[in-house]
Amino acid sequence: MQSRQGNEQLITLCHRWGRLIEVCGAYKAFRNREVLVGPERSCPSELFVAQTTHTLLVVYYSFMYSLFDSKGVNFATATAPLQGELCAEAWEARERAMALWSAIERPMMLIRHKVGFHGEDKQSGLEMGYE
Repeated sequence: MQSRQGNEQLITLCHRWGRLIEVCGAYKAFRNREVLVGPERSCPSELFVAQTTHTLLVVYYSFMYSLFDSKGVNFATATAPLQGELCAEAWEARERAMALWSAIERPMMLIRHKVGFHGEDKQSGLEMGYE
């Protein structure tokens, strides 16, 4: 059975996952133009919708990065103690997620640190994040 700290890490991870799913839903709503647009609406123009769509995608990637960021509670450390409790298929899915993450970690980090939560103070860094 997991320690109290392990349980708290899983709770934190699940909370972050929930926020990620909510941002994903908002992003999809804007991407599919399922929002009201007009002078009397929250979205005054199509340009506003497009820009918000891009912002939500950056926020989504930033939240995704936080699930795997080694500087805090993250997927790898929070789930490692579960190896004995998970069935083989679940553990294989965890390992697959870790492998997929390692393939996209750097571009996700650049988006988060250059464009997203932290931002960049130089134009060249901002452009690197958008690449």
